[in-house]
Amino acid sequence: MKKVLMLLSNAYLPDPRVEMEATILRDLGYEVTIFCWDREGSQKPNENKDRILIKRTNVKATYGEGMKQLKSMIVFWINIFREIKIGKYNIVHAHDFDTLPPAFLGSKIFGKKLIYDAHELYPEMISFHVPRWVVRLISIMEKLLVKRVDGLITVGQRLADYYKKIRRNNVEVIGNYKNFYDEQVVKRNREAVREKLGIPQNALVVGYIGGFSKDRAIIPLVKAVKGLSDKNVYLMLGGKGEQLEDIQTNIQDNIIYLGYVNSKEISYYLSGVDLVYYGLYPDFSNNYYSTPNSLFNALSVGKPLITTSVGEISEIVSKEKIGYVVNSNNIEEELKILLNRLSDEKQELSLLKENCLLVGKDKYSLNTNKKRLMKLYDSINNMEMKGK
Repeated sequence: MKKVLMLLSNAYLPDPRVEMEATILRDLGYEVTIFCWDREGSQKPNENKDRILIKRTNVKATYGEGMKQLKSMIVFWINIFREIKIGKYNIVHAHDFDTLPPAFLGSKIFGKKLIYDAHELYPEMISFHVPRWVVRLISIMEKLLVKRVDGLITVGQRLADYYKKIRRNNVEVIGNYKNFYDEQVVKRNREAVREKLGIPQNALVVGYIGGFSKDRAIIPLVKAVKGLSDKNVYLMLGGKGEQLEDIQTNIQDNIIYLGYVNSKEISYYLSGVDLVYYGLYPDFSNNYYSTPNSLFNALSVGKPLITTSVGEISEIVSKEKIGYVVNSNNIEEELKILLNRLSDEKQELSLLKENCLLVGKDKYSLNTNKKRLMKLYDSINNMEMKGK
């Protein structure tokens, strides 16, 4: 049995994308170990979950501290290197750039095949946490290493096109696709969620569950819904991050804050909404490549989306006719106009819901991911047999 070592810089609570890929590989007959970084020391050091072995290294650190956690990062990298050395792995699968340097070094020294899984354009993602010279340095390092890995996975077509300019072969798109839920289950959950939260069954409800990082256009949505309290429009918010304090100061009766929502509960709460929102500001260059979990969470429960005119998500929403795109330069006003109209014309959402289910099951299914991941891993295995 081929053995895969996945590397991850969070504690795997679990990480939805990593869990999805690990589960597919397990079902394809691979023995999967996830080696991850528990910065707070709050999780079990080792556990076997659904026949996937999870190993956590406890190196004290926080998130979003940039250069302040460099020392902890180096210790984490040393632990990765040690795990590659002592483990009898065939393939090392590095999630994001913050695991790639030690993965590259270890795989080359100890004769392992290496896959790089780029969840985003990492240098730009960290650009508001570190000095610009660090961003440039990491960008140069990533391009050098990307040319030398055995295979590359990323989340969407725009990022795949970016990496194909650096390397020509073995680049696959593995989207953040989800299991689709039975329509009757979604209907029952819709009623249950609204009853639990005190939301009228006939209200127009918008939902956002995700991070509150400063590149997300959440405050314009909050203000738009705040101005529609007389129109039976509600907002359901779940998550945490830098904007939480600003969000909480704007909460009123028609805006409900759920706190942090576990990944296993996201589909339950989204079943209770009519529209899923995911808005981005254009000022962050990494957002150009965005194909977030929220897009596929929405499709999995047949909910149309509202997004801003930023990122690959806006292109998908427009092309597939699965929601609405508002101008990123006039978000609050356009949201208010749209939601005001939809509060009186909810029947307009029915066709969009049908499109969400049809498009999702046809193009954005876990079966699609399984075929692509199997194709890439087969290619890597063939390289190993040929001694390349």
